[in-house]
Amino acid sequence: MAESSPYARERQPFASVGVAPQRFTMRLSRTLARGAAVTLDVGRRRFRLAGAADSAWSANPAQTGAIAAAMRRSDTMTVGARDATGRFFRDSYKLRGAPSAIDAAIMACR
Repeated sequence: MAESSPYARERQPFASVGVAPQRFTMRLSRTLARGAAVTLDVGRRRFRLAGAADSAWSANPAQTGAIAAAMRRSDTMTVGARDATGRFFRDSYKLRGAPSAIDAAIMACR
């Protein structure tokens, strides 16, 4: 779940890492502008995500793996884009416990 925010939200944002199929997905706090660029910053790594409506996702399994690896090494993660009204927004996450959660999911899916 994303950190709380003093800014208006349309919904509660969250992120998930899927094992099968291997995909990173996010529900965003606001509806995206049509064609909006979605950028994910995990520590010092930056990723361009695909997105539409209220969601964003990794482009392929290799990008999902790179995002999961960055999540294991980082304390924070932030996704940013323009909403349907043209305003820029960010959803921020603290990643404490992410490595354990990812490992538990992998073990449960075997």
